[in-house]
Amino acid sequence: MADKKDYYTSLSWEKKDLVAVFLDIPPLRKQPEKYKHGGGYDMCTAIEEMVQDGKKRGRVKG
Repeated sequence: MADKKDYYTSLSWEKKDLVAVFLDIPPLRKQPEKYKHGGGYDMCTAIEEMVQDGKKRGRVKG
């Protein structure tokens, strides 16, 4: 994703929806307006937040 960051930070609504469902990215599905960036949606930030949330839950359980 780092190589194509410009692409992944400006996905169309249709692509955002497909990625959110296919990759099961809850933040991107539940609060899409939070990831609105310019003319598209910022998938990179949504995935990063999902990863950080998983790490937090792991520390709590760990």
